[in-house]
Amino acid sequence: MLQIVKNNIRQLLSKKGSLFVTLILPIVLFCMSLMLFKTDITEAKWNVAVADEDKSVLSVNLCEKLGGGPNVLSEINREEIDEALADSLYDLAVIIPSGFEKEILSGGEPQISIRSLKAQEVSITYANRANQYINGLISLMNIKDINSAEELIAQSDNMQKSGLKFNMQSTSEEKEKAGIAQGGGFLVYVISLSMFVVGELILSEKRQGTLNRIRQAPVKKLSYVFATFITGLCFLIFNLFSIFIVTNFVIPVEVQPIMYLIWLLYGIAWVFVAMFFALTVGSSRAYSAVSTILSVVFAMLGGSYWPYWLMPDFLQKIAMITPQFWTNTAIYKLLDGKPIADITGNLVALVGFAMLGAALCVFALRRSKSAEAFV
Repeated sequence: MLQIVKNNIRQLLSKKGSLFVTLILPIVLFCMSLMLFKTDITEAKWNVAVADEDKSVLSVNLCEKLGGGPNVLSEINREEIDEALADSLYDLAVIIPSGFEKEILSGGEPQISIRSLKAQEVSITYANRANQYINGLISLMNIKDINSAEELIAQSDNMQKSGLKFNMQSTSEEKEKAGIAQGGGFLVYVISLSMFVVGELILSEKRQGTLNRIRQAPVKKLSYVFATFITGLCFLIFNLFSIFIVTNFVIPVEVQPIMYLIWLLYGIAWVFVAMFFALTVGSSRAYSAVSTILSVVFAMLGGSYWPYWLMPDFLQKIAMITPQFWTNTAIYKLLDGKPIADITGNLVALVGFAMLGAALCVFALRRSKSAEAFV
């Protein structure tokens, strides 16, 4: 049987497509997910030109507000704006008209101009900032008796300091958990694909008639199918070991040991499922169609592409018939800090799927009355 395992591994490694799906793709997708969520998203940096024609206390204060963050603010004359934008020296230009301060203190609503040759979101963002600033000042003028620009700015600053603030901060720990959850979902999807590739070895042997050597050995059909299972298990363990190396030395994140057990049980279940269809499906074309449909549809239902709780309730109930659902929900529970006792049902379900797959393989084998029928 060891020779059969070695031959199976050689066959898979000799094909570029099989090599990519079984060994490379699982690690690549998992690493990409971790890197995506560990990468800090920085605010866009814009070069802003300001033509302040009012030169007042409020106009200067507005320029300070617009220049917050990583943006670079430069003051230019109004006549230079069009040429500077055309030469891409600035991303946008803000024109503050004369009489800006006087208009606000009198209760009016001054109009500022924003020009940009870039995408529309650039000008919209700055227009919103300016409108918020102006509307805030006008609201203060309506509710308080304010006679000077300095007093208006002081009242505005006090309101901002004493008002309710909401700060959203993404911590590295939460991003790591999100990366593991997304990477685990992709891993679950790719494992199903790779196990179907391993199961296709049986179809290949049946199609090419190379099982004659098995009859001459002699080796029973059950021994050959078990050797195929061991082949899939070897590739599965290699994938999990590679993830262990990556998460400990390349992209350090905390992956609990129980998660490897969950992925292992899931992979074992899919090895048996793949072998069952390889034993029962008559052609490679039909096998390929079945493997694609089961892998993609079950991954969608089971929460491999997106969190399962985003789906309607009736789809969540349907998803319970898939191994992906029990695998992904177990990972989510562990990432939420739940104890291992809370995923006992998930582990039992995965063991049940594996036993069901093994029973189906035995049933498919017993349907063939002789080695010739298997060939």
